[in-house]
Amino acid sequence: RKEPPMDASAILAEMDMKRQKNTEAARRSRAKKMERLEALEIEVRGLKKEKEGFRKRVEEMEREREEQEKRHDEEVGRLKALLGI
Repeated sequence: RKEPPMDASAILAEMDMKRQKNTEAARRSRAKKMERLEALEIEVRGLKKEKEGFRKRVEEMEREREEQEKRHDEEVGRLKALLGI
């Protein structure tokens, strides 16, 4: 069965309804995108903080290693002196 042809006002009303739906969908999409962006920014801040913690730990471990090497070298020197080497 054929539908009767739509008059101009019905066509305009349908176009307006589609435009409103599209506007609302675009608004929801932008809001969702902003939420994702904010979540990613929070994650980045957390990762930067974690990275800084790791960097500080590496520096601390490097200082400890240097101190241990120094103590080792001193002990080797003492042993050599005791052994007359």
